[in-house]
Amino acid sequence: MGTGISAILLHQMPYTNVVFETMGTVLYVLNVLLFVTFILMTAARYMIWPGILPVMLKHEGQSLFLGTLPMGFATLVNLTVFIAVPAFGQRFVRLAEAMWWIDVALTILIGLAFPVVIFTRHRHELGGVNGVMLQPFVAAVVAAASGGIVASVLPADRARVVILASYAILGFGLPVALLIMALYLLRLITHIIPPKEQIVSVFLPLGPCGQGAFGLIQLATVQRKLAYDGAAPMFLPSVASIAEGQTVASALYICSTVLALALWGFGLFWLIGALGMLADTAIRERALPFNLGWWGFTFPLGVYAAGTNLLGSALDSTPFKVIGEVFSVAEVLLWALVATRTALKAWSGDIFAAPCLAPYGDDAPSPNGGHMSTKASDA
Repeated sequence: MGTGISAILLHQMPYTNVVFETMGTVLYVLNVLLFVTFILMTAARYMIWPGILPVMLKHEGQSLFLGTLPMGFATLVNLTVFIAVPAFGQRFVRLAEAMWWIDVALTILIGLAFPVVIFTRHRHELGGVNGVMLQPFVAAVVAAASGGIVASVLPADRARVVILASYAILGFGLPVALLIMALYLLRLITHIIPPKEQIVSVFLPLGPCGQGAFGLIQLATVQRKLAYDGAAPMFLPSVASIAEGQTVASALYICSTVLALALWGFGLFWLIGALGMLADTAIRERALPFNLGWWGFTFPLGVYAAGTNLLGSALDSTPFKVIGEVFSVAEVLLWALVATRTALKAWSGDIFAAPCLAPYGDDAPSPNGGHMSTKASDA
């Protein structure tokens, strides 16, 4: 997710250039390699030790990260549209469309399954609520925004189907994410902030705000373009005239931009609060321990930057463009820092952990008769 959004920002910055775009293309290729590698590693893990899967699904924290699978895949869909389609033509349009429907299927599967798992198998306390709970549902917001990108390169009839599905998926995820954010706010008010090992999670609410804003504008932009190209808006397939369709599409675009601006402002509230809590923890603890949770810096800030960039374009606002550029550069630099530290600790094996296996000790038997280990060297 973090590598993908960095590549996207390098291509979509308000003031991008050929150097940034080349860097973005390199990260696109790297992201494909990383995604395939991690998918194969994950599949091998559960094939060799199938007993780990039910244990992981019942874990209140680790299981929530399954939502990152479709979100990471969505960055590949978007980059295929931004990079591969212009370079290689229509055959990659079909590929991007097929990849997006796969992403939608994964998103719906996880989004439907996890409420059942959470309601029936997990035991959450208010004091333990954190931003990670957003992951299974933010995936739907990411898929909807990605649908707007894919629709921008499709013919009108196929674009209309993708847009309709995207709005449905947006409704599937964004309201639930906002409800969880309200619960998280209550936790922050009534309980102490997350411990230093989890403090990065305070940035996760930026995700639905930034990606929700981006998705609303992107979907409305595509519909307006279709209307001005002579296609009927999806809400009024039997409009009396092209002019009427253009009026409807323009009104939708204006309303979507205003709503996106409100979501961006809500994200600003969370960004300021997150920076304050991070600074407080750093001063109080003197040091923040590095762990894989630091990747939580990258994607939320990245999608918030992407939403800022698109608002700058929609409003033709120089301040928004400058702020978006600053956010984008900051995210790419954060990615470089986190990626470097991850690579160094991965080489030594210090960064790997399996929280769901911790209660079983270092060498617990698995249901298939093998063994499950929590040792970093075995991971």
